[in-house]
Amino acid sequence: MKLRVALTLIAALLISGCGGGGSPALPSAPAPSSPGGAMQKIKMALVIPLPSKTTSGKRASFVSPSAAGASIAVSGSHGGSATTVADISSASSACTTSAGQRTCTVTASAPFDTDTFTISLYDAAPVSGSIPATAHLLSTGSVTQTITSSFTGPLSVFVGGQIANIGLSSTYASAAADGTAQSLGITVAPTDFGNNPIVAGTSDPYANPIAVSLSETGGSGHMHLVLNGSPSGTSATLTTSSDSISIAYDGGGSAGYSAAVTLSASGAASETLAVSPMFVTSTSPLYASGTLSLSGSASTIPITVQEASAPASLSYTVALSGCTNIASNTAVTGTGVSSSFNVTGGTTASASGCAIQIADGITTQLIHVVNSPNGATIPLPGNTITEYTVQTNASNPPASPDAMTEGPDGRIWFTDVLNGQYGAITTGGTITLYPNTFATYSDIVAGPDGKMYGLTSLSGSDYVSKFDPTTGANIAYYHMQGPGNAITVGPDGKLWFTEGGSNPQIGSVMPSGNLTEYSINPIVGASPDPRGIIKGPDGQLWFCDNYNSRIDTIDVNGNFAVAVDLTQAQPAGASGTGCSYLTVDANNKIWVAGNSSGVVQIDPFTKQVLAVVPISSGMGITSHIAAGADYAVYVSDGAKLARISILAGNSVTEYSPPTTPSSVRGIAQGPDGRIWFSEDGINKVGALTP
Repeated sequence: MKLRVALTLIAALLISGCGGGGSPALPSAPAPSSPGGAMQKIKMALVIPLPSKTTSGKRASFVSPSAAGASIAVSGSHGGSATTVADISSASSACTTSAGQRTCTVTASAPFDTDTFTISLYDAAPVSGSIPATAHLLSTGSVTQTITSSFTGPLSVFVGGQIANIGLSSTYASAAADGTAQSLGITVAPTDFGNNPIVAGTSDPYANPIAVSLSETGGSGHMHLVLNGSPSGTSATLTTSSDSISIAYDGGGSAGYSAAVTLSASGAASETLAVSPMFVTSTSPLYASGTLSLSGSASTIPITVQEASAPASLSYTVALSGCTNIASNTAVTGTGVSSSFNVTGGTTASASGCAIQIADGITTQLIHVVNSPNGATIPLPGNTITEYTVQTNASNPPASPDAMTEGPDGRIWFTDVLNGQYGAITTGGTITLYPNTFATYSDIVAGPDGKMYGLTSLSGSDYVSKFDPTTGANIAYYHMQGPGNAITVGPDGKLWFTEGGSNPQIGSVMPSGNLTEYSINPIVGASPDPRGIIKGPDGQLWFCDNYNSRIDTIDVNGNFAVAVDLTQAQPAGASGTGCSYLTVDANNKIWVAGNSSGVVQIDPFTKQVLAVVPISSGMGITSHIAAGADYAVYVSDGAKLARISILAGNSVTEYSPPTTPSSVRGIAQGPDGRIWFSEDGINKVGALTP
């Protein structure tokens, strides 16, 4: 939603002299007067729309139909001044009505000088020559004009409406506290003391602008105001109807967090919008990050829904979709700030398809449900792989697709290391290639600004490349000192990347530029070889040092730490070395590919190795890894794609693509629920339906 503050105020005052027939002219007079100079009588026509009149055509305008009294103050730059009070009500003998408007003729005094005309309109006619003290100001405005014998008008005065009622459309809003950044719009419709909608333009802004302030409770830094598309912190001011105001929410915080947005204007009662994220929590360890892991009818999980500042009348509904015999729920108890219900597992095993929808009439949040009765292995219906040919142009060599990621456009993007180009494939299988002569690419990611970023070697130099996903056109190159290996989006909104070469480094770059690099050598030992990098659940950047078989961290300020030594921390009998890429699963555990003993699972908070899952085909530094929506982790292991089922005790299933020999490389979870992977060297992209 966007805030549209309706107010455009223009009063056209047609000023003419007291002459004879035809177009009257001001009386002749000398040049601008000195203090004490003669005052001249001039005639003005004030045009007031009737309540039924609508504005259309050239320009939205506002002169309040409730206008009944006018004060016209004129002051000359050399000291002369005068104030005229006029009756402009429908009962005034100075007014005539026709064509949906009332025109009132007012005679005022003004010196021949550079004069400032200040017009104020009120909702009451004057009494005994004065505006009553009980009258309400409807609008005011001023204009400066040099009055000479040659000036015949018209004189246009833009008057800004006086807001009596801000007109906030809602007093309560909620948002999904699911970790996803989102925007909440605010809408107001200001009116004057006659309850007439006010519309404002840049020439005639509100007489009393609307001040907007945001305050947070139970946390901080999760919400801020956005004025006309630009962040404005915790305060903003609305001056015209074209101003838009919204709230940016990062999707975070914890139960008890809320915010209040207060809107105020001088002379008007302030109005407040309470905003509460919807927090869905459970005391059970089987619920984490929006996923509920059931173990059949033996599991009954309590779910709590909290909105810290919700009105007592707010009620919640719960609906299950695709959950027959997989899960069931009890009725919701409680309203307002807190409610609860239970979910019980069924007899049917399922890894996907079952979802619980929680709604409060404003916001809807989903819980994904997986169910493994009695610890049984979850069946995977279908398990089909579809392959798509990448390069069909006979004039170019076959493609060698490698790294993959989902783009902001819903397509799956990949690098073609052989032909020096990017490619994108729709979920329907349509492929578009974006060539870039003499370039090679190692990794690719969607940026926080809706653009794509890749690590590029171009003409012997290394860059972070920024390009448009709509056209594939390059927007900018940010120079690195060494060759890049992997890139991700950090918790600070920057692009973070690993780079090798003679001076291995971790680098970051803002979407607008400003690249910074941090040397690894003094921190983690001899000959570091940084490979994959991800944003960890603890707010650190986690990266692999392949040569030293370590997983290390760097914070957004460039401070390094050794997190896990893979040669020392593995269970007995596991002595693998090396590592490549990393991913984070739904339980906020980190998984590492490329270790010769298998895929390593790490707790990022305790820095402990939880499991090492052997992969029969073996892995190396080309092994990629990605978490699927089906509570599994997928890893490329040479000629196969391996699936590690977290719910089935980390059991492994391997899939061989139809075309052989194949070399599975990049992996990405697609928006269609399929697992997409690249097949290096055979010109194919594959999609597994789990």
